[in-house]
Amino acid sequence: MSRHDDFDGDGRAELLVSSPWGIGLLEMLGSAFNAPMMAPNGTRFGGWNLQTGDNRFGPVGDFDGDGQAEIVFSSPWGLGVLEQRKNTFAPLMMAPNSTRFGGWNLQTGDNRFEKVGDFDGDGRAELLITSPWGVGILELAGSTLAAPMMAPNGTRFGGWNLQTGDNRFGPVGDFDGDGRDEIFVSSPWGVGILQMQGNTLRPLMMAPNGTRFGGWLLNTRDNFFRIAADFDGDGRVELLVTSPWGIGILEFTGGTLGAVTMASNGTRLGGWIVDTTNNRFGPAADYDGDGRAELLMSSPWGIGTLELNGGAFTSPLMAANGTRVGGWVVDTRNNRYGPAADYDGDGRAELLATSPWGLGVLELTVPGGGSPVMAPNGTRFGGWNLQTDDNRFGVRRSCFDHVVVHFKMLVAPSAALTTFMDRQYKAMEDLFADYGVATYRGTTEDLSADARLAGVVDLDVGACTRGNPTAEHNALFANRNGVRANELVVYVVRTLNSSASTNLLGCATHPNNQPGCAVVQANARWLVAHEIAHVLGLRHWPKTPTTNSQYLMFPNVGWTDTPPDIVQTEVATMVDSPLTRAF
Repeated sequence: MSRHDDFDGDGRAELLVSSPWGIGLLEMLGSAFNAPMMAPNGTRFGGWNLQTGDNRFGPVGDFDGDGQAEIVFSSPWGLGVLEQRKNTFAPLMMAPNSTRFGGWNLQTGDNRFEKVGDFDGDGRAELLITSPWGVGILELAGSTLAAPMMAPNGTRFGGWNLQTGDNRFGPVGDFDGDGRDEIFVSSPWGVGILQMQGNTLRPLMMAPNGTRFGGWLLNTRDNFFRIAADFDGDGRVELLVTSPWGIGILEFTGGTLGAVTMASNGTRLGGWIVDTTNNRFGPAADYDGDGRAELLMSSPWGIGTLELNGGAFTSPLMAANGTRVGGWVVDTRNNRYGPAADYDGDGRAELLATSPWGLGVLELTVPGGGSPVMAPNGTRFGGWNLQTDDNRFGVRRSCFDHVVVHFKMLVAPSAALTTFMDRQYKAMEDLFADYGVATYRGTTEDLSADARLAGVVDLDVGACTRGNPTAEHNALFANRNGVRANELVVYVVRTLNSSASTNLLGCATHPNNQPGCAVVQANARWLVAHEIAHVLGLRHWPKTPTTNSQYLMFPNVGWTDTPPDIVQTEVATMVDSPLTRAF
């Protein structure tokens, strides 16, 4: 089993969980979870001040080579690497912003550390880090971090031109089977696989757009490289790629990439119909214990697993909505799947499923699967209070781009308002992550007592059309305290007054160079996601046919087949926005 989720070294994965209350680790015991470690906000782990409102958890890896996973914690203060010690966490290292790790200048405001791998083959994980300056690899060295590799933008790794503004890093994995992890990288030019060599990186392969990998046509404008996993059990990872055409599995061979298998939209893989407009991919894990990763698929129809057999995918398990996997009722409108790990130590991965009802652990074996753990909200796992509405399970999903979103309130703070913002942000974070775009939550500011803004609490948005802000838009959106260029702001107002619509819940019209949107408190789960997507360049779908209500950008909040869908061409538009930045 991977050590990436075994925090106590017992050969079983534990589940990291956080909430507005604090943080915990859950471990599976029979048909329930126990909480061997829990801590409320304000706890000091050594010198680290736990605050789940601004702490970010992950990535995870075995940074010291002791067979247990550690967690990267970051905050506006700085960065730490923490490990479980019985019923608490302890820092292996901590450092405030402006610390130099060798030559690397730590600044958590613009440093991004989403990928971990054993890049030098020493049995310990290193941290891939990027910034507007360039790229680095950090490793644990005593009680600090060292930077064995750093390079500024403009560096040539062989023929690869490093530009962190448009290079996308990851997935990470051992593509060539040499026992070291490599970094898959893409850009508007094409793709490459970079390997650490001494204090630099070198390309194992590079290919420009227009290259054919077998039958797969490379086009980084609409190809998305989502998951690296060992789908065929040969000890090397393969790469899942999707596009508006369909899906493919690519492997590194002979200095280039080759297509192990490809399937166009509409193809049946066993019983599963490929449709990249509404299929969601992952997690990939070894669900049946055969030494090969299977790929979880979900769609408005239900869920299934795809397994590579003889150069083609089959679907050993499929479950339609309404079907029970063990006792769990599959409902992709309300279920969220992942992470996946070996929680019971049987050599097979289990899948975490959550819903507004509660939590389940699913075994995706055939026939039928099982659900050894099921628990409704309100269950106590040891002392942990399960509430899937505000609990977050595992670390942030691996993504290739990110946006930063701040909240500013023009209505008086209240528990209801806090809940509204938290739920809206979580719904957006979860949805966007499914399509490879991470969201980072910035500041939350109360503007309700600012007398200068009393006249825009009921905001005049005019016709609410792109590029046509009103005078009140201009007055409100000038308030960007603590917000950097190209970061977005959600202004929560009392009402939106429009010359073109009644009962308007959100408006994404904004002045130039002041990106953001205005919303009112409403019972519409993906309202903020919809408006932020507008700011990133998405337009409304037509109201007809009525089946368009499955899409996030349907013109009203009457979504069906939730969570709503974002199609591949829309993802490409979001990724191309100047407000969306690569890792």
